[in-house]
Amino acid sequence: MRLKNFTQCHLLFISGLDRSTVLQLLNEIKNQPILTVSDDDNHFLVDSGMVVFKVLEGKVNIEINLNAVKLAGLEISSRVLKLATIFNP
Repeated sequence: MRLKNFTQCHLLFISGLDRSTVLQLLNEIKNQPILTVSDDDNHFLVDSGMVVFKVLEGKVNIEINLNAVKLAGLEISSRVLKLATIFNP
């Protein structure tokens, strides 16, 4: 799968794909300023995804891989960081 059409986007939401496809997508855009977001927390942050939204007890929770965000040259607002759980690989 080639992401030539996605390299100009600012945010890429990844959902419902198998892990090998997710790894391929993340590798294609590695270190580019594209925020990667998912609702699948199984391996996404471990595989260098940046943000996961998950519902726990009826509330939306945010988990952020700051290392991946920084490697892509992006920043997350301090307001968002206060609401999030920081993932440390």
